[in-house]
Amino acid sequence: MLNFIKSENYKLLKSKGLYITYAICIALVIAAAFILNFSAHRGGYFPYYRTDFYLSNVLGMGVLLIIIGSIINSLLTNNESQKLLKQTVSFGISRTNIYFGKLFITFLYFLLLCLIGTVVMILMSYWLLPRNDAAVTDFLLALINLAPLLIGGFALAHALNISGIKDYLAGLLLVAIFLMSSSLFYVLYKLHDAFKFLYDYSPKVLMDRILSEYMDDHVILSADYWITGLILTIVSIAISYYYFRKKNL
Repeated sequence: MLNFIKSENYKLLKSKGLYITYAICIALVIAAAFILNFSAHRGGYFPYYRTDFYLSNVLGMGVLLIIIGSIINSLLTNNESQKLLKQTVSFGISRTNIYFGKLFITFLYFLLLCLIGTVVMILMSYWLLPRNDAAVTDFLLALINLAPLLIGGFALAHALNISGIKDYLAGLLLVAIFLMSSSLFYVLYKLHDAFKFLYDYSPKVLMDRILSEYMDDHVILSADYWITGLILTIVSIAISYYYFRKKNL
């Protein structure tokens, strides 16, 4: 397992896609701070020249963060990688090691990007925006609530990517599941109150709740996010792992 992870890590580090993804994400984070600072100093009142507004952009783009995670994961699970699976198995590497090895190493690089992005955002907020320690503290608490949903989304992305379906289709399904599941549960909830629980705990509704609490300066750590995140993670991994072990390479 360890040797396979080292091999996958080497492949990932050789991929230009990894560095391009990192560069674009960090550049956008920095550019957003400069744009807010520049707009505020052009003269006149600019209501968005605030630390909380700058940081809230990340909380409002949870689905986009999951898509970024899916892109990183696809670097080791894309169609080209799928073609090499049979050869990899013939070398004596088990499907279990392949499945969880690719999941583990790509998640580490996604986590690293999230950590770097968080540090850069906080530094930029102190440098280019009005200081607001309370907004930064609430932002970190909100990220704790967001983390399990991102983990669940990443697990779902891995499940879709490693299934062998086309990359663009995996991305569309990922977005559809996150955005449309809440709409489906809302319709069911209107038909019967028994479905209210599913609606309240759907990923998109919880992400909107995180953003709303942050903008209202009332961030509360809650187990609700971990319940949904863990269920999404376990279900995604269990189903896709079973399918991956059975499918023809």
